[in-house]
Amino acid sequence: MTGARGRLIVEAYREALSRGGGVGRLTVVSDSMRPRLLEGDVIEFARVSAGSLFPGDIVIVMNGLDSGLDVHRLIWRQPLLGEPVRLFTKGDARPRLDFAAGVDQLLGRVTQILRGELSVRPTTIADRARCICIAATHGLRRLLPRRASP
Repeated sequence: MTGARGRLIVEAYREALSRGGGVGRLTVVSDSMRPRLLEGDVIEFARVSAGSLFPGDIVIVMNGLDSGLDVHRLIWRQPLLGEPVRLFTKGDARPRLDFAAGVDQLLGRVTQILRGELSVRPTTIADRARCICIAATHGLRRLLPRRASP
């Protein structure tokens, strides 16, 4: 989903959220959140403020690369206290963080995963702990001096 088509899809979801009382549904079309989200799962999401998000939440953001949507896990928000201005996300199956997203790119938080007849919780305590560890690791890397190669 790139360019003008991606922007149209994002705008269609924003409009649907406005008309639908701030809730919507999407079908997962990627494996970037495997094993929590599988291709074909249906996710329910709700519009939320960026200040109500916590590490581990699965959020939907418009990505800045191709004007598509990313459904990834929130690692941290900047600043940590108060109203955030940037969100840092990562797909569970991806090795690296995504590019930071502005809060204006936030479409919502996943509230439920529907897999056939099953309903799966989007976030567990273990997911939250893992995200806090990832955030701490990245924070330490920025604070520690880099060693020169021998």
